[in-house]
Amino acid sequence: PKDRFIGTDIYESVVQFAKDNHSAKNLTFTLAYAHRINEIIPEKYSKVVLLSLGSLSYVHPGHVDLVFKTLSSYKNLYFFILEGAGELRGSPLEIKGSTPRANFAWTHNYNYYAEKYGFETVKKEIIKPYAKNDPLHPWTVIYYYVCKNKEK
Repeated sequence: PKDRFIGTDIYESVVQFAKDNHSAKNLTFTLAYAHRINEIIPEKYSKVVLLSLGSLSYVHPGHVDLVFKTLSSYKNLYFFILEGAGELRGSPLEIKGSTPRANFAWTHNYNYYAEKYGFETVKKEIIKPYAKNDPLHPWTVIYYYVCKNKEK
């Protein structure tokens, strides 16, 4: 109850749906873009924990870079990422930056961006939930990544 939680999306209809269906005194929802995350997270917070589940893979690589660059100014920040990725062009852990995946989705190497801006990797893992011969998900994997800001 002492912590504050902020849910974000880039679509007002999604934000409104969340507001209409979830209520807690310490929970708010707001319209926000990933590359402008600093507008909703004041630097005065003593600890910030970010969670990205299935949406950061739809953010343009240039904006993913800006997310990590912006977040690098915070101290005591933890970033948990669980995102879809593709292995068509190699392991997400080996690409330098990002590569197109499908339609407007990207495979990002979160470790690459995090280390570029001085984050410390806590855990990185590629999860393969689909059978190798699955026709609907031939190269789909899940990229699990956790990083934190080094003490400033």
